Amino acid sequence: MVLALSAGAQTPEDYYRSGLAKDSLGDYNGAMKDFTKALELNPQFSRAYNGRGLMKSRLKDYEGAISDFSKAIELNPKYEVAYNNRGLYRHMLGDHKGALEDYGKALALDPKFIKVYVNRANAKDDMKDDKGALEDYNKALELDPKDADTWYNLGVFKSKRGDDSSAFAIYNKALELDPGFVLAYVNRGFIKDSRKDFKGAIEDYSKAIGLNPRYSKAYNNRGVTRNNAGDCSGAMEDYNRAIELNPDYADAYYNRGNLKDDQQDYRGALLDFNKAIELNPQYINAYNNRGNTKESLKDYDGAIDDFTKIIELNPQYAAAYNNRGLAKNRKGDYPGALNDYGKAIELDPDYTGAYYNRAYLKYQLKDLKGALEDYNKVITLNPQSDQAYCNRGRTKWKMNDDKGALEDFNKAIELNPQFVLAYYVRALFKNSSIEDDKGALEDFTKAIELKPDFAEAYFERARVRIFTGDKDGGCSDLKRAGELGMKEAAGKIKEYCQ
Repeated sequence: MVLALSAGAQTPEDYYRSGLAKDSLGDYNGAMKDFTKALELNPQFSRAYNGRGLMKSRLKDYEGAISDFSKAIELNPKYEVAYNNRGLYRHMLGDHKGALEDYGKALALDPKFIKVYVNRANAKDDMKDDKGALEDYNKALELDPKDADTWYNLGVFKSKRGDDSSAFAIYNKALELDPGFVLAYVNRGFIKDSRKDFKGAIEDYSKAIGLNPRYSKAYNNRGVTRNNAGDCSGAMEDYNRAIELNPDYADAYYNRGNLKDDQQDYRGALLDFNKAIELNPQYINAYNNRGNTKESLKDYDGAIDDFTKIIELNPQYAAAYNNRGLAKNRKGDYPGALNDYGKAIELDPDYTGAYYNRAYLKYQLKDLKGALEDYNKVITLNPQSDQAYCNRGRTKWKMNDDKGALEDFNKAIELNPQFVLAYYVRALFKNSSIEDDKGALEDFTKAIELKPDFAEAYFERARVRIFTGDKDGGCSDLKRAGELGMKEAAGKIKEYCQ
């Protein structure tokens, strides 16, 4: 005879345990249903409110999570875990005062609750209470010197304050205590990248990916490092994978857009910057780089719109005025460009790029005195600026200051012996202003040596060679200039070489 066995009705505790199990498997909706069922059977079940609150937080319903934690506390005023959890999400929503109150109550109930000290330290960190944050991190480590999570959070604190050396050592400690700590590998990799230890950074990001193959941030960061190391193909693969894993990952679209822009895939870059901005309408860097990409596509009005949007978001952002000035310059709005460069300088009186761009435009507009003043300022701020010396030399040349011009050209080349344009301009100057044909030929030759496809240098060297009696050499140069695309060469060949 076969007996039919009846399962007893599930209890609130059964549903609670089922919810915990589903949570561990990542089934947050299923877990929430189970916690809700437990509460339907027992509305006084404080742990089920806490559990459901955690599920709501995982599903990004932070207000709902706080409501459930509050109900758990109402039912059990000595529930220190619920105070900690409510404090965590109050902090996340910007209620720092409420968070500190909750952490304080949790610690009053359990003075050895390590996680609460760490969470309170993180809240104090965001409130710029460095002293209080350090006291809490240190208290947590005093209670358990082997808690890897505390070490990790202390490392984040140090890194945010620019103390990467201490942060690096602390991440090492966290990994020594927990070799499977994914976030510690990622943050250590970030520091290695900043130190240009690209190989080490890639190893750390790869380790993080090995531990968690679905961690999109590790792919994104490895992509940045691969790009920095010159592995553009590997970087693109990583950005693509990060986006595949997290289609709402604005930073990954932004980084992929930068790479596409570098590869002159401007249309592709534009699509990625558009997506980054759609996901994060406050993303200033994405507006900035989309503006630069639009300039590359000669969409100057679109670029101006993007830089203007940045200024709306942050009226003190000097770089946006400078970049809008560049776009206006290229569009032909020279007064607007000058105004924007001036505003950038007003906001940041040490902004060398804005002085340089204003000087260049003033030179084009024949305001040589104004250009000279701005180039002087650039050189004062950055005495290693080879381009500023070269362009100041050109300005002095136009102002008939031959001695000053030659000194500046010489200085530009001293600072950068590979500066092709400086050799070329100095050669033109020597030939036309101080009648140093030998020096001019030497400089044209050096420019060609550094840039073998420099058609203009061949053309100008040809002119000097012909007029100094080296017709064969000059004709050879004219031929090469023509091969490199200079249309004027054909007429000179007909005039001098046939």
